[in-house]
Amino acid sequence: MDILELGAIGELVGGFAVIVTLVYFSAQLRQNTRALVSSVGVAGSGQAIAVYLPLAQDADLAELLGRGARDYEGLPETDKFRFSSFWRGALITHQGFFVQHQDGFLPPDLWGSYTRQIDAAACTPGFRSWWQEARGVFDGPFQVYIEAKMEEGTPVRSANGGA
Repeated sequence: MDILELGAIGELVGGFAVIVTLVYFSAQLRQNTRALVSSVGVAGSGQAIAVYLPLAQDADLAELLGRGARDYEGLPETDKFRFSSFWRGALITHQGFFVQHQDGFLPPDLWGSYTRQIDAAACTPGFRSWWQEARGVFDGPFQVYIEAKMEEGTPVRSANGGA
């Protein structure tokens, strides 16, 4: 074998090594993406629990949200503040889920479970009234999303206000 033949074999082996390396990196990238999506889901679940657990622990808050869902404008100022504070916190968290979903980091089934609470609330007269005051706090695309939810739903009178 002369030097040219050895060089050709070397190029062939080198090309094969590059292909194997690319396949390996591709597999690693997929694995890392799955791990990232999983960790986003776990963190999101913890955030959702932190937002909604107080409703189970505080009957007064749950009752307030029900009253506010029926008639936000009829609430005393202190209760309006509490209603508003709850929903601002809930929707700031939900806005984070919205962005993660749009970026492909939140699986559709998990996204669906997060949206059910907002779907129910967006149909209540009190939430709709509150939203007119609060909408400016949120990003434009998220505003469009919430307003689409309000358009999709039929206003309901709920004992728990969708909460």
